[in-house]
Amino acid sequence: MRPLGVEGRPQALLAIDTATATGSVALRVGDRTRDQELAWRASFREVAPAIEELMGEAGLSWSDLDGIAIPSGPG
Repeated sequence: MRPLGVEGRPQALLAIDTATATGSVALRVGDRTRDQELAWRASFREVAPAIEELMGEAGLSWSDLDGIAIPSGPG
């Protein structure tokens, strides 16, 4: 059974990791995952466009997300 998200659609989760030297963002919608590796020591200037691109490819807006995951450390 697949987890359902907003209004019965497949669950949409955004993951952001900039805690290590190489950051990444990933978007999981249902059973499909899209991801982008970011430049060394990525800042919000690199993170924001990567998120926008992933969400645009999936046809999602911020209100469609069921959750956002971030690491708890070290950075």
